[in-house]
Amino acid sequence: MENNTATLAGKTALITGAARRIGAAVATHLHGCGMNVALHYHQSGTAAEALRDLLRGTGRTLRLFDTFAGRPAKGRHDTGLSK
Repeated sequence: MENNTATLAGKTALITGAARRIGAAVATHLHGCGMNVALHYHQSGTAAEALRDLLRGTGRTLRLFDTFAGRPAKGRHDTGLSK
């Protein structure tokens, strides 16, 4: 299978359980492929914020969502492009 990350650039992925372990690895990989990412978490708000901070500065969109996917985490989400 050909590894062509160019087809992912500019698309958006919602990663559930993105704050830790496999979810964080998937989010980091997809973000590295040029994707915008929405990071969903349940109780790992601090870890989700740390991942967001790690991935910032790329010009791609990063957002955090708490337990209810679709409701931005209060006070914890970016409202636009990361800088």
